[in-house]
Amino acid sequence: MSKAGLTPIPAATIAQFEARHRLQLPQTYKWFLRAAGAGSPEPNCYSDPSRDLCFFLALIFDPAESRMAEQCFAFPPPAESGFVTIGTNAGGDYFLLSLDSGEVFYWDHELHDELIDRDEVVWLAPSLPALVEGLSSTPACEPEAVD
Repeated sequence: MSKAGLTPIPAATIAQFEARHRLQLPQTYKWFLRAAGAGSPEPNCYSDPSRDLCFFLALIFDPAESRMAEQCFAFPPPAESGFVTIGTNAGGDYFLLSLDSGEVFYWDHELHDELIDRDEVVWLAPSLPALVEGLSSTPACEPEAVD
């Protein structure tokens, strides 16, 4: 799988991340990182007019970056929350990966600024590959402005 704007991540980098944080990433996510990678995907617009959702996926984090698991914001660590932060819209909102299921969720910082639970995140896709494949360059709605 090749995607414009993304750089494949070596398996060793992924394994180091898992060892450092004592967690197992879902297989579909590891496959995506090795095959497509991290960076700024093109196209990058997620829209679901039926749920009034529209925003940009500005950056998929590289596991070597501290932002991915050493979350420098209000989230508890992955071992407590069951989520790892995998991307951002560059406006303070984050894309989260469920460590149990591999599903991708969206967290809006303006709605919730405390602990995360499943009631505070919006389900987006069954996996990161499914989310990225569904991105478009022409939104069906107006993406949220980045502050």
